[in-house]
Amino acid sequence: MAGKKERAMPDATFPVPPALLEKDMDVAVIGSGMAGLAASVFAVNRGLAAARLGSTGDIAYTTGYLDLLGIPVGGCDPAADPRDGLAALLAGNPDHPYGKVAWESVEAAMAEFTAFLGEAGLPYVSRGRNMTAFSPMGTAKTTYAVPATMLAGVDALAKRSSCLLVDFTGLKAFSAKGIAAALREVWPAITPVTLPFPDQWFGELYPEAMARALEVPSIRVALADLIRPHLGAASCVGLPAILGITGSALVQEHLASLLGVPVFEIPTLPPGVPGIRLRENLDDVLRAKGVNLFSQRYAYRVYTEDGLFCIEAGESAPEFTVRAKALILATGRFLSGGLVADRVEGIREPLLHLPVEAPANRDDWHREDFFDPAGHPVNRAGVQVNTDFRPLGPGGAIVDPNLYAIGSVLAGQDWVREKSGAGIALASAYTAVAAIARAAKEAV
Repeated sequence: MAGKKERAMPDATFPVPPALLEKDMDVAVIGSGMAGLAASVFAVNRGLAAARLGSTGDIAYTTGYLDLLGIPVGGCDPAADPRDGLAALLAGNPDHPYGKVAWESVEAAMAEFTAFLGEAGLPYVSRGRNMTAFSPMGTAKTTYAVPATMLAGVDALAKRSSCLLVDFTGLKAFSAKGIAAALREVWPAITPVTLPFPDQWFGELYPEAMARALEVPSIRVALADLIRPHLGAASCVGLPAILGITGSALVQEHLASLLGVPVFEIPTLPPGVPGIRLRENLDDVLRAKGVNLFSQRYAYRVYTEDGLFCIEAGESAPEFTVRAKALILATGRFLSGGLVADRVEGIREPLLHLPVEAPANRDDWHREDFFDPAGHPVNRAGVQVNTDFRPLGPGGAIVDPNLYAIGSVLAGQDWVREKSGAGIALASAYTAVAAIARAAKEAV
């Protein structure tokens, strides 16, 4: 990377040179979704000096569940064990990101990430195979690991236990009656009830505000007093995901002790608490461990100079420059702007202008049937990488040996349909950071 090479947004202008951070990083991560969070975790665990920047909004759309592989082939039944579906997935799609890693690395990434979550006060539970959990709409959701605050709901669903399901006046993101109706045929022992939220004066309720309110012990006592008269023969109580932002295990334990039955959460419609909880608690620990976090600061221009990546970043314009030996692109897909599409240039990666693998003809982006079990080709568009998750250019050449791409920006996967989003994010981050750590060790 001799000299200076720019990869800039074509319409960007920068009249004032951004300030330079005092310390060069071993790795900079652009993106603060699941893949970016995971890359930060794996980097700090390996002693790498790391910085992360990007929007934090997308993580609020997660349910909190961590999927590895639920639906390996369109139209098939959910896989009881992710391993069981892997061969079928790769047989029809050998370029899938899972085809670039050993399955043991996928499991190791999940284990390391969930262990770190536990350290951050967010214990997760996995049972070595897929579980069936609630979706926000009351449908069955196949996943691999769940927050401990949601585990009792997984067990109640499996056993069809008698359950009181609570929602609240003014909360539009969650409907106990809707969930009960969706599950009535398979689980008739659900009783929905709508209650006022403690200290609610009027108007609309928001899950994040409710969660922060429940961190106050007196609010938990008041909520238990409202729920108790409706318990009847219920053996558990389901709530929307509002059991605190920090200390969620304590909030859950206190409510359960007040009611005398297990209490569990169900994800709400986004934006929801599980993602906010994940981001805030993880970032607190990462920051304490020395990761440089630049929340809501965006990369406006990336260039290389003197063997380093230089990322000019800021809120609405460049404010500072991060210099790093390695760069991880974790910018996501269309929702987060990691990929963009238009009628003139088609689908492209806008920050580094990396080649994107996608149907050349716009008419081929979608199939005729919106509900086609095979999905739509546009949802497999992305950046093609090698087995270390280094982006590839024309002819399969590595774009830059110190550049990596991870998560949903990758080509060859439809994570929403496959129920594989967290697994792809974690496995690609794990593999990329391992390659960076090896390179750093060899350079010493």
